[in-house]
Amino acid sequence: MTGRRDFGFVEWFRPGEHDRVLQAIEGMRQVGARYVRTHLSWATYHTPDGAAWYDWLIPTLSEHLDLLPCLHYTPPSLSRTGRSSGPPRRLRDFADFVDHVLDRYGHHFQHVELWNEPNNLLDWDWREDEGWHLFSEMIGAATWWTRHRGWRPVLGGPCPFDAHWLDLMGQRGVLETVDAVGFHAFPGTWDSEAGGWLGYDSHLATMRSVLDRYNPAAEIWITEAGYSTWRNDETAQVERFQEAMAAPANRLYWYGWQDIPRHVAVQQGVYFDPRHYHLGVTDTAGRPKMLRRVMQSGGATTTRPATTPATPRIVRKAPPVAILGGAGFVGANLADALMREGNDVVVLDNLSRPGVERNLSWLASRHGSRLQSVPGDIRDGKAVADVVQGAAAVYHLAAQVAVTSSLIDPQDDFAVNAQGTLNVLEAVRLHAPETPVIFASTNKVYGNLADVALHEED
Repeated sequence: MTGRRDFGFVEWFRPGEHDRVLQAIEGMRQVGARYVRTHLSWATYHTPDGAAWYDWLIPTLSEHLDLLPCLHYTPPSLSRTGRSSGPPRRLRDFADFVDHVLDRYGHHFQHVELWNEPNNLLDWDWREDEGWHLFSEMIGAATWWTRHRGWRPVLGGPCPFDAHWLDLMGQRGVLETVDAVGFHAFPGTWDSEAGGWLGYDSHLATMRSVLDRYNPAAEIWITEAGYSTWRNDETAQVERFQEAMAAPANRLYWYGWQDIPRHVAVQQGVYFDPRHYHLGVTDTAGRPKMLRRVMQSGGATTTRPATTPATPRIVRKAPPVAILGGAGFVGANLADALMREGNDVVVLDNLSRPGVERNLSWLASRHGSRLQSVPGDIRDGKAVADVVQGAAAVYHLAAQVAVTSSLIDPQDDFAVNAQGTLNVLEAVRLHAPETPVIFASTNKVYGNLADVALHEED
C-alpha cells in the first residue's frame, strides 16, 4: 500500500498534562493527522491517580482522533523483577487487565496494541524470559481474548526489526490471533548507525513473507517511525517522514508530536542521550519544526520529495550565488535582483516565518530553473557546507530576528545567530575559502533614526 495520505502520531502523555494533550490534539488535527497512538500503561493505571488520568485521557483523545492504545509496562508489585519491564508473576494478570480496559474504555477504540518493543530490555526484560516463552504465553492469551470479545488486537513491534523473533511468534501461534503487527524504524537516528537498516521496502517485504506463512490477512502497521533533530537537521526529518509515507504499510504513526524537555526522565530515568529528546515535529516551547510547517501546507503527505540536492544538479556556465535566509523579504528581493542580472541562485531557508513559502513560489514563477530552493537551517553545519561549496558568493541573511523570542529563549537565539553564523564562516573557510561572504548584520545598528529626515519619492 503506497501513496498513502492518512497518518498519525505517537505521543506518550504523562499524568497531569491536560493542557498539553489539548494543544497536541489541536495541532495534530491542523496538520491533517487521522490517528494517534499513546500508551495506556498497566503500571501507571495502578498508581493512586492512574485510573482517573486515563478516564480523562482516553475519551478526550478518541473524541478527535482514531485512537490506538498501547497496553504495556508491568506494575512493579506484580513483576518478577520488581520493574515495569519484568514479566508478571501470574501471566494471566495481563489478559485480565486487557479485559478490564475493554470493559472500561473499549467503546473509544476498535484496535488495541498489546505491549511495545518486546526485544527492548527497557520494555520487556528478555533476560528473565529466555526464548520469549513467557511473552508468547502472556500475549497469546491477551490477543486471543481481545479478538474473542470483538476488538482487533495489534502485536507490538520489535525495535530493531527482527524477522527471527517475528517467525518465533508465528511458530508459537501468536500471529494467527492478531489483526496487525507493528513495525518500528528510526533510520538515520539509530538504525543506520547499527548498520542494520536496509530500507522500508526490504524490511517490510521480509515482514510480509513471515506474516504470509502464519496469517496472510494480518496487516503491517508502522507503529513507530521517526527522526531526531538533535543536530538541528530538520530537512532530514522531512525526508525521513516522506520515506515512511511511501512505505508499503497499511498505517503510519510518526514519533512524535513534541520534543521532551531536558528535565523529564525518559526510560532510563536520567538524561542520557539527546536523540531521545528531539523526535517531535514541535519543540519543547511549542514552536513548529520544518516538518510540521510542511505538513500544515500539505506538502509532507505526498510521496514526492520535498527537497532537492543542495548542490546544483546540472552543469552551469557560472557557479550560483548562495543566499542563506533567502526566502525572507530582503533575501527574496536580493535573489530576484541577482537572477534578473543573469545569475543562478541557491536559497537556503528553514521556512520558519509564516508565509515565506509564497516568496519562493514568486521567485520560481519569475525565474524557473535559475532558482534552487534548499530547505535547511544554518544550525545544521552539513546543510550549510553543501550550499556554500562551489558558490560564487555567499549572502548571510539567516537569523532569529525577534527580540521577544531572544528574551524567552536566549539559548535558541544564540544557537541561530551566533553558532549559526560561525557555521557559515567555518563552511566557507573549509570548503570555499576564496568565496566572498556578505553579512547583512541587523537593522538594529541603525537605531531609531529619529534624527534622519525622510521624504517620499516615486
